[in-house]
Formats: sequence, structure tokens, C-alpha cells
Amino acid sequence: MQQERRIANLKLGMLLGLLFLVLFTFATLWIILQIDVPPLIKTIVSWVTTIVIAGVVIFLIVMLISSIIKAILQLLRRLFQILRQLTGR
Repeated sequence: MQQERRIANLKLGMLLGLLFLVLFTFATLWIILQIDVPPLIKTIVSWVTTIVIAGVVIFLIVMLISSIIKAILQLLRRLFQILRQLTGR
């Protein structure tokens, strides 16, 4: 199960990395070549960029919260183990 999750995370990371690379390449070309693109393409690129950035931020927030919860749960387990040892149960 963990192996499947790692593979899924790897695929997601590769997909996000590729999407970022494509967006970065297009933006760099537009800046360097000063290409005038239609407003529709500018709007689409803007929305896609916003969605990707929002997805990355949400992912980071979820990882932060899950790490904090995991640390708290480990601390509580350790505390209960110490309490059991002190009470002799």
C-alpha cells in the first residue's frame, strides 16, 4: 500500500514538474521574444498558473497539518506509555 502511494506521489510530482516546466518555458519565450499572444491564451495560461500554484500551496498546507498531527499523536502515545509504566498496568 505504501509502495503504491509512493508511486502515485512520484507520478503526481513528475506531472506537476512537467507542467511547471512547460509554463516556465512559454513565459520565458514570451518575455525574450516579446511575442504578442491573443488575450484568450493569456487568460488560459493565467488560470492554469493560478490553479497549479493553488494546488501546490494546498498540498504543502495539508502536508504541514498532517506532520503536526502525526507529531502530536506520537507524543500522546509516548505519554500514555509512560503513564502505564508509572501506574503499573
